[in-house]
Amino acid sequence: MANFPRLYEHLLQVDWSFLYTYSNVNMACEITSKVSSTYPPWFTLKIITLLKQKEILHKRYKFSGYQLSYNEFKNLRVLIKSLISSSFRAYILKIENEIKVDPKKFWSFIKSKLYLNGVSYNKPQDILNAFAHFFSSIHVLSSPVNTIDG
Repeated sequence: MANFPRLYEHLLQVDWSFLYTYSNVNMACEITSKVSSTYPPWFTLKIITLLKQKEILHKRYKFSGYQLSYNEFKNLRVLIKSLISSSFRAYILKIENEIKVDPKKFWSFIKSKLYLNGVSYNKPQDILNAFAHFFSSIHVLSSPVNTIDG
């Protein structure tokens, strides 16, 4: 059973003055409500909930083999992909718009994307080599064009 009086007592002992440093309530709530997650930062609670529901529907289909169960699973999968895509675009836009205010978030995102062929690159030299390898594989050097002035 929850011990609410003790919870209230602990909450009263917290120094909440740091909240005055935020310019608005939304910013303070965003900062104080961050929870570590195994999901990407652009996944909303709705997406996570639907992913869990999709897993249940997939298990139901595998167990029953019914086409109706598969159709429910398939439709939910399409919806989730759409939500993830739009949420990701919104997240990228937010990072772009806040780059001057919070460059750390931008670089954190870039750092999280430093994977190539399933390999994570953490050391600066390894990152440079990975970029060089990637760009050399997609860029074709053309032979110099000889021009005649005249």
